[in-house]
Amino acid sequence: MWLIIDLPDQDPLVVEVKGQRSSIGSDPTCDIVIADESIAPRHAELRALPDGRLEIEDLDSKDGTWVGGVRLGGPATLEGGERLRIGHTEVTASLERPGPSEEPSLTRRATVQRLVSQSRRATLLASTAIVIAASAVVLAAAGVFSGEDEGAPESLSTSEIVDLVRPSTAIVVALGGGARSGNGTGWVLDAEEGLIATNAHVVDAGETFQIGTEDDLVDAEVVGVAPCDDLAVLRAEETDGLETLSLGTQGSLAQGDPVVAVGYPTNASPTDELQVTEGIVSVVEQTFDVPDDPFVQLYPNVIQTDAPINPGNSGGPLVDSGGKLIGVNTLIFRGRRGEIEGQGYAIGVDRAAEVVESLREGDSQAWQGFAFRPLPEAQAVRQGLAPGLLVTTVVPGTPAADEGLVGGQAIVVGVDGQPVASFRDYCETVEDRNGETVKFNILEPGGPRVIELEL
Repeated sequence: MWLIIDLPDQDPLVVEVKGQRSSIGSDPTCDIVIADESIAPRHAELRALPDGRLEIEDLDSKDGTWVGGVRLGGPATLEGGERLRIGHTEVTASLERPGPSEEPSLTRRATVQRLVSQSRRATLLASTAIVIAASAVVLAAAGVFSGEDEGAPESLSTSEIVDLVRPSTAIVVALGGGARSGNGTGWVLDAEEGLIATNAHVVDAGETFQIGTEDDLVDAEVVGVAPCDDLAVLRAEETDGLETLSLGTQGSLAQGDPVVAVGYPTNASPTDELQVTEGIVSVVEQTFDVPDDPFVQLYPNVIQTDAPINPGNSGGPLVDSGGKLIGVNTLIFRGRRGEIEGQGYAIGVDRAAEVVESLREGDSQAWQGFAFRPLPEAQAVRQGLAPGLLVTTVVPGTPAADEGLVGGQAIVVGVDGQPVASFRDYCETVEDRNGETVKFNILEPGGPRVIELEL
């Protein structure tokens, strides 16, 4: 069945629903991601029926799922032709592909379908309404960046900052099954070597990757990933037009200093366009910690800013008034009921520099080639599954791929016998164990098994 999703001031987006189960929401782990603030992270679930019809069920969302003007109180069957409202977004169900005979657009930035959609990354996470800014990116000791802090940065106008940072900012496109499954932003770590840094959750969106500025995209490969620090490094096959981004330090910042966020977030355009927002430093350095949310990891060093950060900004540069990198745009916090505004967070450059130092050498940290998300408790109970981490994507050529893990079909329920059901569980279990071989307890359709992988 096909869903025709109405988008403001644009042609409707047409998405074919495939597979036995699909989820709709604003969380990038959903199969269909809709950038609508009224839509819950996991808003509704679709189940394919043998005769081609769909069953839809609201997942206790605040604004509800409506079919034919009636709010659902339980599952409803879609025959085709129904008019739905999901949050504030209007959707029409159709048994036939509408319009001309062309493939549905999976590259439109307002709504993206993916196996485990990362894009763009609009990512509202669970009850705390945290938005990973992905649609779904620092090396002083090695001398890669020019310009260690030498006092107050030279002050440039915003337009001068944009001109300076433009060739150092890249869109990072994640591909799954040959189609765009998400995108975020990256910054040029080393132009000569073609190294692009981004968030790990941007890489989590796909199996293969491309990068580009505002011109053509080029293929890129994963160099290193640190999921517990939410950082990753890719290498582009071609380096023409790239310029290394200079490094600042958090020691040069003061509360209230101006900052600029640069990246490729979602907007109303059907094309990828560099966008810029500006604000101030709200807090120079703090810990981001929401311990009761299984979807959120601990960030030991983040800069808080009121510069608007949106889905697709993930992994992109937050720069100071001299155009130097001082943070990696990563997430937005909106509070448990969406009552908070103007809180964006960027991984502090001091922390990023420490982590990326090893990633550029190919030394991943606690990454075996698969991405995961916590299996919601309600979903686990409904499907009779143990709590765990659902494997969402697997990168070819990695140890996870060699072990035959398949995205959407494997659940990690333990690491070395320790139960894992959240990002915090996983990261605490593998902390300081890089290079060790550990046992992963896996549940799959064929039954449970234990595999050994080197961290």
